[in-house]
Amino acid sequence: MSTFAARHPDNEPTSSARRGRSLRGRGAAWLSAFLAACIGFTLLPGLSATAASTARIDRWVDGDTVVLKSGARIRLIGVDTPERGECGYWAAKRLANRLAPPGTIVRIGNPTSVRNRDAHGRLLRYVNAGTTDVGLAQIRHGARARYDSRDGHDYHPRQRTYRHADATHASSCASDGGDTTSYSPVPGTWDCPSNAPIKGNDKSDDSSWNEPYKGIYHLPSQAYYDSTNPEECFASEAGAINAGYRKAGA
Repeated sequence: MSTFAARHPDNEPTSSARRGRSLRGRGAAWLSAFLAACIGFTLLPGLSATAASTARIDRWVDGDTVVLKSGARIRLIGVDTPERGECGYWAAKRLANRLAPPGTIVRIGNPTSVRNRDAHGRLLRYVNAGTTDVGLAQIRHGARARYDSRDGHDYHPRQRTYRHADATHASSCASDGGDTTSYSPVPGTWDCPSNAPIKGNDKSDDSSWNEPYKGIYHLPSQAYYDSTNPEECFASEAGAINAGYRKAGA
C-alpha cells in the first residue's frame, strides 16, 4: 500500500483539496449572481429562469391588458379591472400608464401552474415595472382579484397576496353617498339637466387627444361651460372623475 493510500483510505480528498473545491463553488455562485445583476434580471415569485423575460410596452388597452412592442397582447394574471364604459376604467388605465408608460421595459413571466394563453388568445403573464407588480397595484387601487383557483381557474403563486389586497382595499367606484350616475344632455340643446349640471366633453374619439383621460368636465362656474356641448352630464365631480374625465383648467 502506498504512503498516500495509507494516510488517506479510499483516496479521500485532502483538506486542502476540499477547500479548493469549496472556493471554486463559491466563485461560481458569485459569478452567476454577478451576471444576473449585470443584465438586470430578477426572478419573479413562482417563476423559473426560463419563464421570465423582459419586454417593452407599446400601449395599455385597459388596466389589465397591454400590447407589447413585439405585437403580443398580455393579460395580467389574477386581476380584473373595469371594461371600457364601466366605472373605474379610466382610473385603472391611467394607473397602468403611470406605472409602465409606453416604451417602458418590464419583466413578464408565466408561472408553471398557469396556462400560457386565455380564451381570447392573450398571453397570461405577471408584469413587473421595476419592483412594482402592476397587477397588485391595480388591486390596491380598487380592481378585483379574480381568475385564480378560488373561482375555478388556474392557481397562481401570488393569489393569496392578491386576494388579501382585494379584501382590504375598497373598490375604486365605491360610493361615498353622492350621485355618480352619468346622465344624458337635454335633447336638442347644449344643456345638462338641472340635477346633473356638470358637462362632460368626451374626447376619446379625437385622434389629436393624447391624454390618459376620456375627456374634460366643466363646472357651471368655469369659463368654457356655456360653449361646451356635452356628451354626458354629472351631478357630482366624483361621477365625472369615475367616468374618466379630468377637470377643465379654466
